[in-house]
Amino acid sequence: MNAHGRKNVSVRIPLCLLFTSIILYLFVQSAVAEDAPSVRFLVNDAEPVNLWADESGDAYVFLPSFADTDSTVISIEDGCAVTIDGVPVESGTDCASYEIGRSYPLGIEGAAPKSLTFLRSDNVAALFVTTKEGDMDKVNADKEYKAETDVVLYTPEGKADYTSVGGDTISGRGNSTWKLDKKPYNLKLGQASDLLGMGSAKKWSLLANAYDETDLRNKLVLDFARDVAPYDGFAPECAFVDVYANGDYLGLYLICRSVSDVTAGFLDTSSEDAYEFELTMTGKLGEDDLSVPVNGSMSAEIAFPSPCGDAQTEQLAGIVAGLNVLARSDEIVSDVIRPDIESWARKLLIEVVFENYDGANASQYFWGSLKDGTVYAGPCWDYDLSMGIYYIDWSTPYAIMAFKDWDLGRDISWYHGMWEKPSFREYAMAVYKDVFRDRLSALLDERMPAEAEAVASAAKLDRIRWPGFYTKYDGFDEAVEDMTSFMRARIDFLDSLWVDGAKYDKVTMKLPNTRMLHLYALSGEVCKDIPYPCDVSLPGEGMDGVTEWYLEGTDELFAPDTPITEDIVLYARLPEEAR
Repeated sequence: MNAHGRKNVSVRIPLCLLFTSIILYLFVQSAVAEDAPSVRFLVNDAEPVNLWADESGDAYVFLPSFADTDSTVISIEDGCAVTIDGVPVESGTDCASYEIGRSYPLGIEGAAPKSLTFLRSDNVAALFVTTKEGDMDKVNADKEYKAETDVVLYTPEGKADYTSVGGDTISGRGNSTWKLDKKPYNLKLGQASDLLGMGSAKKWSLLANAYDETDLRNKLVLDFARDVAPYDGFAPECAFVDVYANGDYLGLYLICRSVSDVTAGFLDTSSEDAYEFELTMTGKLGEDDLSVPVNGSMSAEIAFPSPCGDAQTEQLAGIVAGLNVLARSDEIVSDVIRPDIESWARKLLIEVVFENYDGANASQYFWGSLKDGTVYAGPCWDYDLSMGIYYIDWSTPYAIMAFKDWDLGRDISWYHGMWEKPSFREYAMAVYKDVFRDRLSALLDERMPAEAEAVASAAKLDRIRWPGFYTKYDGFDEAVEDMTSFMRARIDFLDSLWVDGAKYDKVTMKLPNTRMLHLYALSGEVCKDIPYPCDVSLPGEGMDGVTEWYLEGTDELFAPDTPITEDIVLYARLPEEAR
C-alpha cells in the first residue's frame, strides 16, 4: 500500500404489462452446439434472457432485478434430456426450488454446460433490445451501422417504463471504448420519450464503463456536476441499467441523454449564431467530421451547426484562435473573446478535483453565440478515466491539474491558460471552498457508499459476464475502497493547498518521450507519491525496465526519502548496471 492507502498497480409487450406477466426466455447459447435441442427457462410471457456459459462450461442465468426463480418454469424441446442437480427435469417444471446464487450440476443432451447458476441483479432497471436482424453482429462490426430495433425498458421493480412505438435504432459510439469487447451504444428513439424520469429526449447513450471496475465514476461525477451546475444542462441525468440484446445479457450500463440532446436544451438551435464544438485529439476524428485545428495535436470538432457552412466554420476558427491567444495572455477576456467565468471555473474544477485524465484532450465541450463572443464551458461528459483509475499510469492524488501535469509535450491547454491568471485562479479557489467543499464531503461520506451498495449486485454480475478485462482488484468492494481512498487523499491535498494556504514545492519528473508528471510536496517534507522504482517500459526509447530518478542540474541519484525544500526536476534513467 502507498501513502494514500492505494495498492500500487502496474499499467500494462406492451407497456401495460407488469412483472407478473413477463416471460424470460433463457436460451442455452454459447456452450451449446448449434444443432443441440433448446432448453428455455420461462417466467410468464415476455423478454428473452439467454443462458451464458463461460469457457469452463459453467452456465449462468443473469436475471434482471425484478425477476426470480419462483416465477420461472423450464421449457424443453421434445426429445431433449435435461438434468439439474442430477435429477431429470421435464418441460413445464417450475424453478422455485432452485436458489439464487447456488450452483447446480447441469446436463443437457448434446450440449456442453456442466453447471447452472441463477444470478439476479438488484436496484437496477432493465433494457431489452430486439434488433430486426435478430443479432448485434452488424452493429458490433460497424460503429456507423444503425439497426432497427424494438425496445422495452423496465424499472427495477418490473414496471414497463418505455415500449417502442416504431422507428427506434441502436448503433455504436465512442472512440477507444468502441474497440473494447464490452461496447458502448447510442439509442435513438422514434419519438422523444422520458426514460426513467430523466426528461424527454430522442437520443440516448449507453455507456459501458468498461475501463472502470467500479462502474461508478461516470455517474458520481455527472451527478456531482449537476449539483454545482452554473446553468441547466451542465451535465445529463443518468441511471444504471442492465442491457439485454436479443436475449443476450450485455452487462451493466449507464443510460443518459446524449450530449447533443443535452445541449439542445440550452442552445438556441434556431439561431444562425449558435454553436457548439468539442475539443478533442485530432487523431480521433473521422473522415467526415468537420473541425478546425487548435494546435498540432488538438482540434475543435463542430457539433453544431450541422451541417456547418464555410462562413460559420471560418467564424468558429476565429473563436478557437482567439481562445489560443487568450490562453497565453495575462487577460481573462479580450476584445472579441469572453469566456463565461462561472462555467469555466466550475468545469475546470470538475476536471481537476476528480482528476480526469482526459480533462484537456477529449470530450471537452464549449458553446455560445457568434454575436457576443461569450464562450461557455460544458456540458460535462466522459469521466471513466477519473478518480485515480488504475488504468492510468502514475495516477496520484498529489497533482493539481493532472491532465496538464501528465502531458507537457502538448501545447498549453485553454484551462491551464486560464488557471495561470491570478484573478481567475482566486475565483476558482473560492468556488471550491464555498460551493464544492461541503458537497465533496457528502459525496465521500454519503453518496459514494450509497451508490456502491445500490449497484453492487449488478456490478458483480457484469464482472462475471466480462471476466479478466481490467480486473486488477479482488472484487467490486476493493475497487470501490481504492477509489474512495484516492479521493479522500485528493481532497485533503486540495484543502491544504487551496483552503489552508500551505506551501508546496513542485517535483517535475521527466521521461525521454517528452512526457512529464508534476507532484507536490509540503515544503520540507518527503514527496509522498514519487513512483520509485518506476517501470516506465518504453520500448524504442532505450528505457525498457526499472529506472531510477536523477536530479537535473547535478545528475545525482535521487533518494526517495529526500525532503523537498524547493522546486526540483527529476529525470528517469536506467540503473548503471542495466545500461
